[in-house]
Amino acid sequence: MFSNFAGATESYTPKLLVKIVPTYPSQAQTEGIEGEAIVSFDISRTGETQNVKIYSSSPKLVFDASVINAVKKWKFMPIVKNGKSQNLKNYTYRITYNLKYGVSID
Repeated sequence: MFSNFAGATESYTPKLLVKIVPTYPSQAQTEGIEGEAIVSFDISRTGETQNVKIYSSSPKLVFDASVINAVKKWKFMPIVKNGKSQNLKNYTYRITYNLKYGVSID
């Protein structure tokens, strides 16, 4: 069976290949603000993120731009089903901002 991607195997869970960690906004650091954002996006057949948007954030708007800018640069191994790459809709990650531990991605 042939695939759209040379060497691609059946995969139903997206694998993050390029992960850009969002920056901690300097004003938030200076003011001692911690929080989180849940980001939602689609993954294209080629593994690019699309339709990146904030699902929720706390505090509101503090980390949103940093998260969106980073996630737009992420790259995933394409999802392959029945030998064909697939789009994946509404995938989410939680990104946490902590003054002591920095930025973490779950």
